[in-house]
Amino acid sequence: MKILVISHSCCHQRQQWFFKKLGKLAGHCTIVGPATWGNLQLKDMANKTFSTIGLPVINEGDIFKYCLHGIEEVIHEIKPDIIYCQAELKAFQTLVALNAAMDKNIPFVVFVWENIFPLQSDAANVILHKSKAIICGNQDAKKLLPDKHHDKCYILPQVGVELEYFKPYFNIEKKFDVIFCGRPVAEKGLEIIKQGCNELNCSLNIIHGQDYEKIPKLLCEGKIFASLPITTPEWKEQSGSYANLEAMACGLPVITTRCGAILEYLENSACYCEENNLESFIGTLKKLIFDDRLKNQYIDLGFVTVKKFSNETIAEKLLEIFKKCISETR
Repeated sequence: MKILVISHSCCHQRQQWFFKKLGKLAGHCTIVGPATWGNLQLKDMANKTFSTIGLPVINEGDIFKYCLHGIEEVIHEIKPDIIYCQAELKAFQTLVALNAAMDKNIPFVVFVWENIFPLQSDAANVILHKSKAIICGNQDAKKLLPDKHHDKCYILPQVGVELEYFKPYFNIEKKFDVIFCGRPVAEKGLEIIKQGCNELNCSLNIIHGQDYEKIPKLLCEGKIFASLPITTPEWKEQSGSYANLEAMACGLPVITTRCGAILEYLENSACYCEENNLESFIGTLKKLIFDDRLKNQYIDLGFVTVKKFSNETIAEKLLEIFKKCISETR
């Protein structure tokens, strides 16, 4: 099977590790994205089961208006068995890719994260109608779609966690009491984490802007991982938070909130505190600091949970969906 993936996020190493695994399972996977997107790059490369193509991008940085120059020619040249678009549903690029797929009778699958605002544009309705399958990143994303499309919806994360890299490195010194990794923005609850660590005299390391390949070992320098997403009128967590899952894979107990889809993903494997609540965080952090039995319990639960979201597990599930879509098209 030849799979073609289209997304601006293909520039990220996390996506590349996942689709490389998918290519090995399927036969071949080609990912196409912007040659540059901010400080990320996607360079052309090819091997037996995996290829990357970086194209010039119009409106770089705008996830709704961007378009990859030459994407139609790539589709014509590759002749994929299926196209998987991970651009935003209401993005111009998604509509362009859909039209190219329809012209060549290639089954088209789209990914949807949106978990707050209903998708009500004419373009979104056309894309939903013509897609062979809709991959929803969480249950709320599915609920926001019209009921008539639910029979072709599947709940699956955008990608998985690469357990070949995210794993415990036992030779690394535990330098920090608490680790935070991710965007240092208000809705991630970083100020609460800073204040809580300061009150308990805990050392905190904030990982941001590092090369993705370095993050597993940086995570292993910590004893506890904390990320405290806060629901806002325009945002709530769309997955279990990859930072949470990657920390679990590295053997850290995770403190987080029930914001958005976190509970849906992590279930009982994280230690939860209330959103935007300093006292709740301090109380939760104290429990893990002073109770080794509890800390080890969450470490073990984390290992069990993250295996459900490994790249191999998610790739196998996605491949079954693709096979079904292709068989229904022929």
